[in-house]
Amino acid sequence: MLKYCLRENLLTPAPDDYMAQAADVRSYTLDEIIDLMMDKGTTLTRADVAATLQVYSEVVSTIIKN
Repeated sequence: MLKYCLRENLLTPAPDDYMAQAADVRSYTLDEIIDLMMDKGTTLTRADVAATLQVYSEVVSTIIKN
């Protein structure tokens, strides 16, 4: 879920103009994500999950570049 707050919009002269701003949220490392996945229970090994996510990341990067 995206957490946000309303802040005064300093880009407009209107005194009652506000904008949504994303709130600070925790970020996760790939290892932490894999740990959370493994905690769910799976027949895959940690190495399998890590390798799959690595390939996934590479493919997504290639798609974005093109």
